[in-house]
Amino acid sequence: MRIVSKLVIILFLALTSCGNKETKQQKYPIYDNWYSSFSEFESDSIYYKIDVKGNYNEELFLMTKKIIVKDSLFGAYTYENWQKSWNYSKKVDSEPLFIYTIAMYDGKSFNDFSKLVFNPSWIKYPVLKKGEFTNLDTVSKSDMQHETPVYLKIMAASNDNLNCTSINLIYNNNKWKMFSREVLDYSNYGRSLNGYCMDTILGEYSKIDTIRFDRVFDDHYFDCK
Repeated sequence: MRIVSKLVIILFLALTSCGNKETKQQKYPIYDNWYSSFSEFESDSIYYKIDVKGNYNEELFLMTKKIIVKDSLFGAYTYENWQKSWNYSKKVDSEPLFIYTIAMYDGKSFNDFSKLVFNPSWIKYPVLKKGEFTNLDTVSKSDMQHETPVYLKIMAASNDNLNCTSINLIYNNNKWKMFSREVLDYSNYGRSLNGYCMDTILGEYSKIDTIRFDRVFDDHYFDCK
């Protein structure tokens, strides 16, 4: 009986040990903050960290997305709000638009400095990224003076293709100024034989309080460099 009992105990310990080894092999690390490195372009708010002052410190930006019909605001982009805006648009003979508000954090609060108006039918969305001045940038070098080697690039991107348009803003003396626009067209027609064009922005297009991308790139004359 003692021998049998010992065999049972040894067998139990062996099975338990094998079970523990198998369990350890199946464990995977869990990262609680895995989502912090992703940006969801359909959401109502996206955070960016971009150096726009050239001091190697990244500024914190917040871009929020809302629905608007004429002067009426319908809040964040949700199915319910979209239905409300669509029904209202029929009454006022207009169409729902997306308005993206861009703000920069000053250490205490976010300060809005621009609004971007997009038409949902474009199937495009804005993306913020850092731009850098180079010796190849003949437009900015010849037509404007800049104190910093970097600037803010606002791109209108699409999931359908690599074509995009961009407007470039510089931050000097605590003020924003739009100084150039870019077109990248891989279909290889239109404004540039090489599919790329960069031009300075003058007159009404230099206003950044409310920017309609369709109007900034609506004219067919670009002084390509």
